[in-house]
Amino acid sequence: MSVRALLWLLGFFGGAFLAVTYHPVYGVYIYFLDYYSHPPLRWWGQGLPDLRWSLMAAMVLMAAYNMRRSVLTYDLKVFDFPQTKWFAVFVIYAWIITLSPLAVWKDFSWEMAISLTKFYVLYCLLIKTANDPKHFRILLMVQLFGLMEWGWSAFENPKREAGRLMGVGGADTLNDNFTAAHLVALLPLLAVGLLAGKRWEKIACFIMSPFLMNLFILCNSRGSFLALIAMSGLALWITRGVIRWKIIGAMALGGILFLQLVDPVFFERQGTTAEYEDDGSAMERVEAWDGALYLLRDHPLGAGGGAFKALSPQYIIEIVRNHDGEKRGVHNTLFQLTSDWGIPGLIMFTGFLWAIFRELGRIRRRVPNTPGGQRIVLESVALTLGLVGILVAGMFSDRLYGEVLYWLAAFTALLRHTHTLELKAEEEAANQTEETDVSQPAALI
Repeated sequence: MSVRALLWLLGFFGGAFLAVTYHPVYGVYIYFLDYYSHPPLRWWGQGLPDLRWSLMAAMVLMAAYNMRRSVLTYDLKVFDFPQTKWFAVFVIYAWIITLSPLAVWKDFSWEMAISLTKFYVLYCLLIKTANDPKHFRILLMVQLFGLMEWGWSAFENPKREAGRLMGVGGADTLNDNFTAAHLVALLPLLAVGLLAGKRWEKIACFIMSPFLMNLFILCNSRGSFLALIAMSGLALWITRGVIRWKIIGAMALGGILFLQLVDPVFFERQGTTAEYEDDGSAMERVEAWDGALYLLRDHPLGAGGGAFKALSPQYIIEIVRNHDGEKRGVHNTLFQLTSDWGIPGLIMFTGFLWAIFRELGRIRRRVPNTPGGQRIVLESVALTLGLVGILVAGMFSDRLYGEVLYWLAAFTALLRHTHTLELKAEEEAANQTEETDVSQPAALI
């Protein structure tokens, strides 16, 4: 057994033990340990038995929550957050379509409905177990450490085909486009650590920066590069004052690092974005999107999970024929959503996203006048940019069933809770100041 495998096992089972004996949040940490370094996907894990590690981590988390919920500092109600209601209704609708005759690929629709249910349960457990601000901040850093594991793998043994990285990522991100989309969703957290983190966070983020930038370059995803550009513009639009200047500084440093690491292969591939008419894969995407519109016309209520792929021989006949009869995906999260769950699903999912953006906007508009106030604003900006990033990148890949989108929803709820605590601290400090002023004797004249 390799040293890495041994360390992974110690971390996993040690975290599981702490989850059920000390605090449930350790169940969250081992879940992400498995997500970012799933043994069956790593060379060092080939000798380990496949014990369905992700399911085991989820079971430990649920058991720990039920066994140790008394140690939780806060008992948050998940339905106090508006995105929860939209998420719940969306999952229920997915099951309605799956169980109805409308689902054209029953087995796969079952899998997707189960996946959405799992995401909802994880969303709730994250809110319930990681609601202490200290645990929330560690959870955000865990995401960066997980990305660092991917970045190290890409640095240590980069496998590239046609200028694109292969074999790096998690169970639902194991290709270049998916890995890059996941990366841009969480990359803004790096700036939070650098600009507002504690000393250890700043040092860790400084060390991780070149590895994460190198990972992005090696993925060479055109959709995610466009997402990064959109995120940069949005960052300048939604920020003001000192925060904006800090972000400009972080972007400038990131640009310098990018230019130091980038290779000609990256520019060659990105240059084809503006010449999509001459790019066969890009034109296939456009034709697939056109086919998705016809599918929506024929199935306005949705055709169940995997509908577009199942019906691709009917709606993109030429593309399927060019790929020797292989059924094809739509390569667009929006059209994946409408194909699977129709117009009602689109309305529910839009409500889900709008609720998240509205929560994050409210946090930015009311900055607590406390030592932690500026960090909360930066975290709000980071989550907003991450959500926009995954949505823009998702316009060129199927990310409806990518976990990170639903993590961001949970992180938003946890940030709102942290924001509420900071506002209370601000109010208490103001009240104490007033009481001190009142208790002072009047000056004698």
